[in-house]
Amino acid sequence: MEGGASQFDQKVRRTVFLDEIAPQVTVPIMQSALSQFGKVASIKLLHHPLSALVPQGCALIEFSNEEQAMRVAATTRKNLLMVGGMPRPVRVRMASKYMFDTAEVERSNLQQQQQQQQASSPQYEQQQKQEDKEKAKQDEERPNKWRMRVLSPGDPKMEKAQKIKAVRARQAAEMKMLLEKHEEQRAELHRRQENHWEDEHKKLEMIVKAGKHHGLDELRSFFGMGPPQKL
Repeated sequence: MEGGASQFDQKVRRTVFLDEIAPQVTVPIMQSALSQFGKVASIKLLHHPLSALVPQGCALIEFSNEEQAMRVAATTRKNLLMVGGMPRPVRVRMASKYMFDTAEVERSNLQQQQQQQQASSPQYEQQQKQEDKEKAKQDEERPNKWRMRVLSPGDPKMEKAQKIKAVRARQAAEMKMLLEKHEEQRAELHRRQENHWEDEHKKLEMIVKAGKHHGLDELRSFFGMGPPQKL
């Protein structure tokens, strides 16, 4: 590996983190917008913590090399990146390993430890095989902890099971309400930003029109800046 870095570390270095992505922006739209900076290797949408079905407006974009990822981050620090024609610019920064799945980070750390042990001990591979055999043997001898059975109305555990079921139903209802509220707030923010965008565009058109034909008097009247001044 180059410079002693693991494959996971290299992946982190060539990945950028996108934030403030509008709900209407899809993976193909992001790929089309970011392909101008380089070859996009993969796009992973990060989902809402309460539901895997609802995106939370963030994504990890992996490029083919580190230079392309750094170019995106450097360019967007000085310029606004608008994706999918939305009035809200997205934020871009270099990714860190803590933005990836915990399991993927743990696998990377385990691989690094194994590589270090292999480099320091020639007998490590044989020792690891022996440990794997012992673990497989223990798994075969261990009794199954998970058992399923149907509870009858007279079962003493029926009351406890019904309480757990009621708690889960209440949690599901609360999660649904939070998600609906979250989507309402996102929709309201999008509407306000779009209206602001249209207002700014109208102002710009008025400035251009007044500059060509009518001069400063119409501008002062339009923006409520007082009566015309005599020059």
